[in-house]
Order: sequence, then structure tokens, then C-alpha cells
Amino acid sequence: MPQCYKSLDLPEFKMKKSIQFIINPKSGGKSKSKVPSIIENYLDKNLFDCEISFTNSEKETLTLAESSVKNKTDVIVAVGGDGTINNIAKFLKNSNSVLGIIPFGSGNGFARELKLFGSIKNSIQIINKQNIKQVDTGMVNEHFFCNLAGVGFDAHVGGLFAESTTRGFQTYIKITLNEYKKYQPKLYKIKSSNNEIKNVEAFMICVCNGPQFGNNAFVAPQAKLDDGIFDVSIVKPFSIWETPTIAMTLFSKSDKAHSFLERIKSNEFTILRENDDMVNIDGEPIKMGKELNFRMFPKSLKVLVP
Repeated sequence: MPQCYKSLDLPEFKMKKSIQFIINPKSGGKSKSKVPSIIENYLDKNLFDCEISFTNSEKETLTLAESSVKNKTDVIVAVGGDGTINNIAKFLKNSNSVLGIIPFGSGNGFARELKLFGSIKNSIQIINKQNIKQVDTGMVNEHFFCNLAGVGFDAHVGGLFAESTTRGFQTYIKITLNEYKKYQPKLYKIKSSNNEIKNVEAFMICVCNGPQFGNNAFVAPQAKLDDGIFDVSIVKPFSIWETPTIAMTLFSKSDKAHSFLERIKSNEFTILRENDDMVNIDGEPIKMGKELNFRMFPKSLKVLVP
């Protein structure tokens, strides 16, 4: 019997992808009330079946992100800053779900490096294009990070910023200026995977997957999100007269050598310090112990990019 059904010219069946928007209403101190209507206007309904959720707490964000991955949601969109992205992306690591981003934070360091900035409309149009990039992620002990983890002054400022009743870049700068004159550098040991030990006195140590804190302040200009290695920036004690040079180095994306700045590369190492203290995890302060073990996970996260 001839198999005539093979010659039928039928249109290809295309199933829509599931997409979950997770909105942090507090990130960046900016209102998100208009976000759902903009999503409704510009998201391609021929491509996606959409759900939108506002979360009322970090715990609720974590629960929703975890359940979305378990339900095999195709695209999960973080609407917030680096902290919100972290809370969602940690569940997407090594999964089939893809991260989308509508940046709404104070710094947006991770999003900026991926060229994800501009209007909400622009972010949704990027999602519609479905262009996927695989990027690296890191762990410090049991804590996941996408962009940056650090000890010292930035973690100290992050702790004070988290306690502040106001958010936004201006508040962050105000705290930074108030604290940097009185902050005392700390002693650290950096132990490599082959047991080589480096003793340093540092104002701060930034373990960078991406190159910037946010707001185009580049602490590790040569860092790349997909090269499989951390760029570690060690900021040593400096005089008040060197402060303008530090600012110029950060905001000019300069990789020039300075006496107060040392950079090393590694995909696995340990930082040892004298006391339990804060660690900056993608802009969010977390109190951790004296021993901090850093590990790189190459191309472990899928992200929608331009």
C-alpha cells in the first residue's frame, strides 16, 4: 500500500514557549506598576504563553523561580537588579530554562555587560528575538553568583546599603563617600588550587566573572562572562590623594597598572581572612565565615541577549 500521507503538504506545528516574568517591586527604588501592561503590549503572543508575578519578599522570589524551573518553564524573566537576577538564575544553572532580564536595579552590572539596558520595550523586544548566549557562573562556598563576589570595602558598603531605608545609586554613593575615609584594610591569604599562598593587605578583593560593579564602574576591564576564568582584582591600601586616580581607573575602563591594584586570574582558589564578615554576592551582602572557596562553572547559564 502506498504511503500517501508522506506527501501531504501540512503546515508545521509550532508549540508556544512558556514564559514567566518575576517582578521584584522594590529593586532600584523604581515603580514597576506599568511593567505588566508594557509586557502585554510588546511580548509576541505568537511565540509565548505568558505569566506575570509580583513577589513580596526574597523568599517568594526564590520559591517562584525554583518552581518555574521544576515545571520546565522555557523562559524565566528577572525584572529587577543584580540581586533579583541572582535569586532567579541560581535555579537556572545547568537547566534547560533560559534567563531573560528586564534590568531595574541600582547598578545593573550583569545586565549592562550583556548589553541589556534601555527601555522596558527594548528588553521585551530582545526576549522576542530569542537569541541565547551561554555564560559562566561562580560559587563561593554554597553561594551562587553571576557577576561578582567580593570581600572588604564593597561588601561593607553593601551591608550598610541593605540596611538603608532608601535605595538607588545616589544612596549607594552617599554611603560609599561616608565610609571610605574610616574603613581599615584587612589581611587576607589567597590560596591557589596548587596550594600556593599569597598574603595581601587589601582595601577590597573583587572576584569578577563580569568586568563591572554596575553603572559602568569597571573593576576588571578584561573580564569576560564566557571565558571560563575569574579576574580577581586586589585593591591595596592607598592614600587619599590617589582617590581620583582610582575613580578614573574605574570609570574610564582603564587596565593600566597601578601600585594600589593587582590583578590575577584563576578558576578555583580560596580566600582566608581573620574574621567572619560580609561578602558581596552580586551586590547583596551575606555574612560568611573565614574561609571562602571560589569555583567557576563555565557556560552554565543560558541568557537572552540582543
